[in-house]
Amino acid sequence: MLPARISCLFLILFSFLKIEAQNIKLTGRVWNDKNEPVVGASVKVIAAGGTLTDIGGSFSLSLDTGKSYEIEFSAIGFATKRVSGI
Repeated sequence: MLPARISCLFLILFSFLKIEAQNIKLTGRVWNDKNEPVVGASVKVIAAGGTLTDIGGSFSLSLDTGKSYEIEFSAIGFATKRVSGI
């Protein structure tokens, strides 16, 4: 009975590892033309969600591998910028 429990545990652990391996982490910083961080800028993945930049202008997104994304950057007082093919 014990070997069956251990096998089941390994199967569960490996299935979680496989799910985690299908994502990539996209990180970056949003800066203005004076090389200052843009705090609270919106970083939005079109049709998939998004995040805001922190006090240092940094952001982090989790994306599925094997797909192409379009990302929109926007902040009050700045022109909106879209980047595709990511």
